[in-house]
Amino acid sequence: MYLSKNLETIRKHLRENQSEFGERYGVGRSAVSKWEAGENEPPLRVLMALEDLTGVSMTRMLRDELSMDDLDSGGGMLREPAQVKP
Repeated sequence: MYLSKNLETIRKHLRENQSEFGERYGVGRSAVSKWEAGENEPPLRVLMALEDLTGVSMTRMLRDELSMDDLDSGGGMLREPAQVKP
């Protein structure tokens, strides 16, 4: 599974640090750090929001390693960032 690496790739593509990314989804920096380290997984609401934001399906986030080019192309185009309520 590639979720932890893909979360980091998406965050970096947004040019956000872990605190900023966490704030977007109502969690702290340490939660994002654990997601990216593969120690925990984000809640479904976060994955759904990332799917809307990137255009990348949750299935693809789990199964495929994404690159910055994937996020720039039609395979996952970042849309206007949205705040997600916890």
